[in-house]
Amino acid sequence: MPAYTITPQDVLFFRDGRPIHAGGGHGANWPLPSLFFDAVHAALYRANGGEPADWEHVHKARKSEPGARRFGSLATAGPFPVRRNDWLFPAPADLAPDRNVLALAPLPAPSRGVNSLPTPLTRPVGALTPPAKTATCPWIDRSGLEAWATGTDGEGQRFSDRDLFDGEWFTGIGMNSETGTQDKERLYAAEYLRLHEGIQLGTWASMPVTRGDDHDGMTRLFQDGSIMIMGGQQRPCGIRIAHEDISALMPVSPPLSGTRVKWTLLSPALYPAIGDHPGGWLPTWVDSSSGKVLLRNGPGAGKARRRQLTEGGTLDVKLIAAVIPGAVAFSGWDIAGNRAKQTRLAVPGGSVYYFEGPDAPALADLLNWHGPDREQAANIVHRRSSLMGEKGFGLGLCGPWMPAHTTIESHQT
Repeated sequence: MPAYTITPQDVLFFRDGRPIHAGGGHGANWPLPSLFFDAVHAALYRANGGEPADWEHVHKARKSEPGARRFGSLATAGPFPVRRNDWLFPAPADLAPDRNVLALAPLPAPSRGVNSLPTPLTRPVGALTPPAKTATCPWIDRSGLEAWATGTDGEGQRFSDRDLFDGEWFTGIGMNSETGTQDKERLYAAEYLRLHEGIQLGTWASMPVTRGDDHDGMTRLFQDGSIMIMGGQQRPCGIRIAHEDISALMPVSPPLSGTRVKWTLLSPALYPAIGDHPGGWLPTWVDSSSGKVLLRNGPGAGKARRRQLTEGGTLDVKLIAAVIPGAVAFSGWDIAGNRAKQTRLAVPGGSVYYFEGPDAPALADLLNWHGPDREQAANIVHRRSSLMGEKGFGLGLCGPWMPAHTTIESHQT
């Protein structure tokens, strides 16, 4: 399954959820995974208009939606920044702001008294390095992430937003959505994303087909040197095949042992409230009272029933701590309904979750984007987001962790 690099031919516009007005239209944001998925989905509709073809995987629509949803097997990942052919990813939140040095780790569990930890967490997270006023570099290269996944300090490179892109402000005019013409009333300022020379967007897309000579429908859409449309103002971008093997570009976690594993998000994740489970920052596959991981070491009940397999057993491992930066708010525009889509809050990339228990190594195989197969990870296996996993949400990487007092002693020696 090939990975692609996308090169914009001009500035791009990826606005956030704030309304556009005379004082701001903040569009110089790194695009969320859903924006690339939607761009590919729209391109498939443009290239394959009319009735669904026999090679398509068509999903039946929900009762609340008319018709069927085409291209149902489409799955994407990215975009990630690409600098000189090296893919970059959100830096884990337990590292120092500007260096690949471990700065945070779980402290011993409080032995008495009252604490303000949210349920089901049992350990606070403490600092291992002294405070400093340093600029944050939120991006890390593959070698730095693989060092993090082995518990190694100091390797790899970090990058700030300004190393990769700038924002450019332009004045625009208000449009009448019914006539498609200027409304003669409004002016606004909009900020556009301009990538630096040599910076591209790295993506991955796959669409298994049901019939035909090819095994993946993306070959019907993208060839090396194709043009695709992206962004809020439909800007053209060139697209090329970066590599046939996604594991050559994304970080891979080594086999882990012991009773502790931590998991960092390479892309945002969405966890809605379901029944008594609050969702939000807490994964829906973690029991909201005990912290017990509810994932099974197997295909799960639904998939096992469909394929007549054994669903697998439960895991003896719990979530005990977490480091989560501020939530990412995003929305969109419903063209058919001519209205804004629901605003959602996502757990940001770089968030770190700490787990402990005898089955920690088995959990790592269920959380790593590549699953247990590290040698030939040609496909993205696991997307641990409860919503929009097919759009690239919920990709993650695992590594080991030690309690803070152990880590401090090792650093001092």
